[in-house]
Amino acid sequence: MELNIKGASKGQILKKLFLSTLYLSAFTFGGGYVIVTLMKTKFVDQYHWIDEEEMLDLVAIAQSCPGAIAVNGAIVVGYKLAGLTGVLCSVIATVIPPFVILTAISFCYAAFRSNLFVGWMLKGMQSGVGAVIMEVSWGMASGIVREKQYLSIIIMVAAFIANYFYKVSAIVLILICIALGVVLTLYREKKAKKTTVILPRIMHRKEAPYDLFTAFSQFSSDRCLQLRRRLCCHASDPQSGGPAPFMAFPV
Repeated sequence: MELNIKGASKGQILKKLFLSTLYLSAFTFGGGYVIVTLMKTKFVDQYHWIDEEEMLDLVAIAQSCPGAIAVNGAIVVGYKLAGLTGVLCSVIATVIPPFVILTAISFCYAAFRSNLFVGWMLKGMQSGVGAVIMEVSWGMASGIVREKQYLSIIIMVAAFIANYFYKVSAIVLILICIALGVVLTLYREKKAKKTTVILPRIMHRKEAPYDLFTAFSQFSSDRCLQLRRRLCCHASDPQSGGPAPFMAFPV
């Protein structure tokens, strides 16, 4: 059931946030990237609480902070939706399922470790996890391509090549991307301020050609009127050999 976050009370938001995060954490296998993927599906595509660009920013923050990415993702999403109370609610909901499951498994770890069927089940989960991560990566990357953010596309491709082919540390890539993001943001803000200052001047300059055209049109009209009057006078003068007065052009 979709909940309109703008018209809902904080209690309703916290309840929905807790149940959604608890559900995602309970059925997520394969690491924190999978829960981030499912958060995007749940909060962006289904509930429309967050738009896709904000989700990309939240994922970047979660990856940049130390700690488990699942908890970091729950923190940033919870804070976005309900402030500090939302952080506490989403973190508790994220931690409860793995805590309970791992506590239960710890009592019979030896049996699980040597069980052939459990091993097959985990390998099957790995395949599904890979497909889920690929799907959300493709969706987010295609959004950047559709918006024609060429610089972001170049950074994305360069980061992939550096990490996959040249084995550059993800920490180094994250720090470089943070620095590039800060520089680009400052540049865009500075450019926006210049545009705001220059735009009134350009609009003022556009008035000059309009005034000049008006003056020229008025001058041409006056000259035509004078010429018509002279022709009329010349035509009505008998000594000039012109036609009779009634043949003159009307003024």
